[in-house]
Amino acid sequence: MPVLNEPVPSNRWRVLIEENLGTGENKRWMVGRVETAPDREAARELARQLVLSHVPQHPFNQKERSVYAAAGDVWVVTIPGSMDTFHFRVSIVEWLGDWGKKRD
Repeated sequence: MPVLNEPVPSNRWRVLIEENLGTGENKRWMVGRVETAPDREAARELARQLVLSHVPQHPFNQKERSVYAAAGDVWVVTIPGSMDTFHFRVSIVEWLGDWGKKRD
């Protein structure tokens, strides 16, 4: 089993945005954006900003959004488009290190 490289930096808090990226048959659900925060409270503030301001790739024309708080530090945002409703997820996570990364 791989061992985490040490030490874990103090700015280990991240805000991840997962969304559908690409078009047509190449559309995939994936992590589209990762932002670093100095601490958990700063990550929460950044996440709150992103649920309201992040412009996802889909839908093309956005008029409104609904924001849902899920378990813990996770938010789901739905945005109706002209033909379908799309969503993205904003999560606060703690980065634990890189697996298998070679040390210098």
